[in-house]
Amino acid sequence: LRGITCGLAHCIVAARCATCHAANPSFDGIGAPPKGVVMETAQQIRRWAQPMRQQVASEAMPPGNLTDITDEERGKILAWVAGGARLD
Repeated sequence: LRGITCGLAHCIVAARCATCHAANPSFDGIGAPPKGVVMETAQQIRRWAQPMRQQVASEAMPPGNLTDITDEERGKILAWVAGGARLD
């Protein structure tokens, strides 16, 4: 996968990660962002890109795949991080 944009990565993270990793999580039962990791803006997502890469690659996140992230979406996040997690 090449040319994955920040916008696409952001859309995936918004749908699959930010339900918990938000200042005010919307996922039922989550009252605060796990480990204080907030990924709502492109800059926040980029800040956490490397730790996110580890969690996504190992399939540790999302736990139990509660948000139904697909292998294709995982691949796109990993490609974006491998490409330097660019904001443009």
